Amino acid sequence: EERQGRKKKGKEERRKARKKDGQTDRQTDRQRARLREKSDGRKTDRETERKMSELDKCVEYIRERVRLAIKGKGKDDKFNKAFDTDETLVVIQDWLNTPEQRLLVFFQAGAEIVAHTALPNKMPKKAVYFLKSRHVMDALTVKSLVADVVCAELNKDALH
Repeated sequence: EERQGRKKKGKEERRKARKKDGQTDRQTDRQRARLREKSDGRKTDRETERKMSELDKCVEYIRERVRLAIKGKGKDDKFNKAFDTDETLVVIQDWLNTPEQRLLVFFQAGAEIVAHTALPNKMPKKAVYFLKSRHVMDALTVKSLVADVVCAELNKDALH
């Protein structure tokens, strides 16, 4: 109990000292995260965000949604390898740039993640689809992807 009391007092004193310097807890947390990233040799989020094109951001958003639906939480190198095929990226790019294509479906076929702009004839166990709103008239950006596209999972049993 005494140890916990000392820890709390120490944290409070450090917080007060930071407030005197004009820093908030969030600022110092960000600074710590940046230092950790720099020490690991990774780029900071802001640097990578500036360098990524709009298309790359959209593909990354889609990849993350599909990964969470098909593989669950946690990073999976096998998933990224299966997702990053030329065919999949071409289908995604065409879908993002063509307003008339409203549906994008992903499912796992063996070790590959397959992308189609139409529902497959034989429905897999689990699929993820993205559906554009009818109001989309231009190529999608990250902002319009989040606002004007519905993403949901589709199970084989849901169609029966």
